[in-house]
Amino acid sequence: CPEGVFLPVRMSRYQEVSSHIFRIFGRYTDLMESLSLDEAFLDVTGSLRLFGHAESIGRRIQTEILAETGLGASVGIATNKFVAKVASDLRKPNGFVQVPPRQEAPFLQPLPIERLWGVGPKTARRLRQMGCVTIGEVAARPQLELVAAFGQLGAHLWELAQGIDTREVIPEEPAQSVGAETTFAEDTADPLRIRQTVLALSERVARRLRVDAIQAGALTLKLRDETFRTQTRSVSLSEPTDQSQDLYRTVLMLLERLPSGRKVRLLGVTASRLSDLRGSGQQLSLELNPAGAKQRRLTEAVDRIQARFGKGAIRPASLLASL
Repeated sequence: CPEGVFLPVRMSRYQEVSSHIFRIFGRYTDLMESLSLDEAFLDVTGSLRLFGHAESIGRRIQTEILAETGLGASVGIATNKFVAKVASDLRKPNGFVQVPPRQEAPFLQPLPIERLWGVGPKTARRLRQMGCVTIGEVAARPQLELVAAFGQLGAHLWELAQGIDTREVIPEEPAQSVGAETTFAEDTADPLRIRQTVLALSERVARRLRVDAIQAGALTLKLRDETFRTQTRSVSLSEPTDQSQDLYRTVLMLLERLPSGRKVRLLGVTASRLSDLRGSGQQLSLELNPAGAKQRRLTEAVDRIQARFGKGAIRPASLLASL
């Protein structure tokens, strides 16, 4: 595609919008199981008395996502996770499909076998050889026949084809780390480029920390050299932080601990020992630190500018040469 225009990935922006979408989900239930940055299972059983029936909740979530992020959302409503996922995929974009109770099997019946979880190209080919093209045809086969052909997978496919999925929505554990890494197009030993990359990675990680209202108590630097040897160095921080400059200075110190002499292929920065600022108070230093307070005000101003005008609207001057 010689006329194609290729734009860089904006993972920090994706993460920011994802956090916003999940905050919208959280207005209606705390039983959320994430599938990806923009997709999740929600169990709203305990929310019906407060917000009305499931269709009303789904419509409200869809409307709020569009109003607050400008993004369309597809909603699937059913009595179990598998059928809800299939329903949400049917009419994208901006789809809304509800499967009434006890209508799971009829809803699935005409759909192709590829809609079944666990059916890849090889399994689909074998099912077609058995005469199964639709989910309904899988459901019509004796379960023991499918078990004989596919083992435990056969029992799983038969249950899904009947619209049976007993798995509960399991909320995720809080993230244990936040990281970013990059692989150079060509291995480099240029100290300036390496420092610029470390700064850019520190900026990305710090911004994600601030978006999620968490701070890091430890940092890890990952370096892969031209021989594909990977080394890491970690350090605990004296105080938790979400400030780019704090991360950058610490990562530079870790970089100095690594042996030099080889070209660098990959760099990564990971923040860990995370503390949630929304769930607990912030541990403050006993020392007065006017410079730190000034840096935080500056960071907050930069965040507001980037949120309004985009990440490229303002950035450290030392990164301009890398544009």
